[in-house]
Amino acid sequence: FNASHWYRWFHAPREGDLRQVARVMQIQQDPHGPYRRPGLLANFLDSHDMPRMARRFGADAVRQRAAITLMMLAPGMPTVYYGTEQGYVHSDNRVSLWRTGYTNSSDLYAYLRTLNRIRQKHDFAHRDATIVHVERTQLVLARNRTSQHDGRGAAGSGAVPAGGATFAIGAPP
Repeated sequence: FNASHWYRWFHAPREGDLRQVARVMQIQQDPHGPYRRPGLLANFLDSHDMPRMARRFGADAVRQRAAITLMMLAPGMPTVYYGTEQGYVHSDNRVSLWRTGYTNSSDLYAYLRTLNRIRQKHDFAHRDATIVHVERTQLVLARNRTSQHDGRGAAGSGAVPAGGATFAIGAPP
């Protein structure tokens, strides 16, 4: 699991500073760095061992969506813990999904479905990530074809090769 990103994904949408997230991405994608295949890291926002995302962000749907967007579009494999798509705020992180009024029509469920379709349409599993631009409240990624399928992009190069898909992630003010 991509635990080095979890802390930054939790705080970036809350505190509004995406530069920390970009720094971790650059370290993870460095060909001489500690991660041999960063595209295989599992990105997550919550689990049974930590407070639910919706509980940490409260009713702030903008921050919840910013964190989910980052998890879904960043390099690696997004890992959605059951109930995240429902906006669960339960203090018992292991409560049974089926006893809580599960629905596939919640806003977060629909949002995750849309982001997953974007990942599929643009074949993110076989695209590197390039950090095109980063500011405190904005991170722009380009997802480009790779021949190695290892998830290592040209972090921070600012170049967007032909055939790539570019996405901007914003942190709320």
